[in-house]
Amino acid sequence: MLYRAFEGRLSIDQLEGDAICATTERTDVEILAWIKDTFGGYHRRLRDIKAATSCPCKACATVGDLGLKFFVHAGTFNRQQIGSRVQLFGTDVNLVHRLTKNDVPLREYVYASAPALAGWPDDAKAGFVDAPQTYDLGAIQGAYLDLAAEKTIALHEPMTRATPETARWKARTMLEAPIAVVWRLWTEPALLRRRFLAERFDYLPGARGTYVGGEFHCHHGNGETSVMRVIESEPPREMTVVMTMPGIPSACMTDRLEADGPERTVWECFWGWPDPDQPEATEGTMQYLDQMGPVLGGNVVSILAELTGRPAPQQPA
Repeated sequence: MLYRAFEGRLSIDQLEGDAICATTERTDVEILAWIKDTFGGYHRRLRDIKAATSCPCKACATVGDLGLKFFVHAGTFNRQQIGSRVQLFGTDVNLVHRLTKNDVPLREYVYASAPALAGWPDDAKAGFVDAPQTYDLGAIQGAYLDLAAEKTIALHEPMTRATPETARWKARTMLEAPIAVVWRLWTEPALLRRRFLAERFDYLPGARGTYVGGEFHCHHGNGETSVMRVIESEPPREMTVVMTMPGIPSACMTDRLEADGPERTVWECFWGWPDPDQPEATEGTMQYLDQMGPVLGGNVVSILAELTGRPAPQQPA
């Protein structure tokens, strides 16, 4: 999970026990945004792992108690190739190792040295607490930021399921296919790409072999990517994903499938979201769903016709 979070942002140079050493040419405050994003994703993953297991062993029962710390330093280093492995070395590399042994009174935090903080604007440094450290290399100036608030934000789900009572937009369609075949359109990337008219569709697996915590990445031709994160799943009957819509940071889509005999399936789609900061965003989103809902629903019908070898039902004129 951490590797995926760093991909395209940081270069992972060394794995040292339970620590990852990564480098980047960037020195701006975007690094702090990456850290917060990675930290939030990490704790969502732990939550999903805990929800997806019934194992009573201590390791599984306490997985949610694992913590994460980050250390940021700006300096110089060299790389040395030893066989197939690359090692970093230099005074600043030694300094980062020493920073992991400190007197910060927290379990989870980001510690940034003075050279790293120097390139960040004052508003980004708000909340950092000065915490100089002393080592054999001398006194090191730096500060730490408590990540507890970021964990609370990451684990807060404004809505975990859209129901007939909470939905702002809904649709119901009778599908001429067995429920097991229909479920494929909710889980197979190749079919999802066609269903959502995407250029590419990737799937990042969920926790412990389930769909919970998994992510569907829908890549559009204009260079934009929509991310649908699975927060609830009951194969092959129900799946709930959350995604960002214009003006609505956390929209929730719940799809329900119910077998109507061995060869037909009722598909119900519910969309919900908390009241946005801008009320007009709700109207815009509903207009978008009114426009695209029939198109995407038609894709489902036509793809199922191919999968089953049956003619697609005639759509009303």
